[in-house]
Amino acid sequence: MTTVTSRRTRFRYDAVDDQGEVVTGMVRASTRAEARQRLSVHRLSLTNLDDAPGFLNTSVTTERLARRELEGLVAQLAVFAAAGVPLPTALDVIAEETDDRVVRRTATDLADRLTTGQSLAQAVDAHDRVIPHHVRGVLRSAEATGDLTTVLVGLHQHLERQAASRRRLVAAMVYPAVVAALSMVTMVILAVFALPRFSTLFAELGAEPPWVARGTNALVGQVAARWHLVLVGGGVSTAGAMWWLTSSRTRAQRQRCAWRLPVVGRVVRWSHLERTLRVLALVTSSGVTLPAALTVALEVGHHDVMRRRLTMVRDAIMRGEPVMTAFDSSDLLTVSARQVLHVGERTGTLDRQLAVAAEVVAGDVDRRVLRLTALVEPAMIVAVGLVVAAVAVSLVTTMYGLTGHMNT
Repeated sequence: MTTVTSRRTRFRYDAVDDQGEVVTGMVRASTRAEARQRLSVHRLSLTNLDDAPGFLNTSVTTERLARRELEGLVAQLAVFAAAGVPLPTALDVIAEETDDRVVRRTATDLADRLTTGQSLAQAVDAHDRVIPHHVRGVLRSAEATGDLTTVLVGLHQHLERQAASRRRLVAAMVYPAVVAALSMVTMVILAVFALPRFSTLFAELGAEPPWVARGTNALVGQVAARWHLVLVGGGVSTAGAMWWLTSSRTRAQRQRCAWRLPVVGRVVRWSHLERTLRVLALVTSSGVTLPAALTVALEVGHHDVMRRRLTMVRDAIMRGEPVMTAFDSSDLLTVSARQVLHVGERTGTLDRQLAVAAEVVAGDVDRRVLRLTALVEPAMIVAVGLVVAAVAVSLVTTMYGLTGHMNT
């Protein structure tokens, strides 16, 4: 077996030599292209080339692409597709230039699969643990439309909008969360250190502490006596909550709960509706009928409630019902989206009006997110204020009680 050595990045390779034997090994090179070139000199036909981190360059990676890396990958693919660069070549270039191991490995594997004749749907479905479901679904819809550039541009805009909404929510909750954390620390210090000392002073004076001090001391005593039970209970509760939030077995329950929430539920419904309308607009613009486009949207979507209602709409249209009658029976559309699609059905421009409706719903989602962030911050501040007020009242009540007993 040939061994190529140099003080550079290490790559692990699988190849076939000129005698048809399978060989594996390590090669050191600055880039993947250089590694391929160095191996080709030895008449090796590569079947796999991957990073092989050593002791000094080991990196910790996650199975799923980070949101920022995913957004960057889609943006780069959109630029390459608009320039007419073949998708496998674009993926190879991205793999060469990126510093992220997950992006590099994903792009390289996608390029290899496309080069060997797999379809885009088969290639992305092989990375179900790396690429999110809705992104894979949108990329699969490119095969139905035949317009990869438009699909990638729309997907990038959708990811940017999601990232902007997420940043607004995080920014709105940072200040209240910091104040809440400091308030909890203050309460712990008061309950564990301050109030017990006041109780000692009351005992020396032969007086009974106020109810606040008695209740706090009793609670602290119970926690101190059963700290192991509290620790185990907290751990079990946390583990159960994490399992419910992440397990595939509870996905349907989580989706139904999110769909029915008073304020957040509307944002969830409209976000899935916007994504569905964009897919329908992309597919119908290429000449696909609406029932077939709804079938593609069902494959793209992963929300159980949305899928059931879209199935109702598709079946109703296939039975011959008007488009708007089918959508009205599903109770999916917003008022503004319904008006837009109604105009499209009457004028015969439904494929174009689907894209307009998607933009309208996206605007509704942005306004709803802004309203939600405007409500979250004051609500958090009010809650923190109540906690601070409780701390202040307990401390002041205890001090006044102690002062009154000292004066008598």
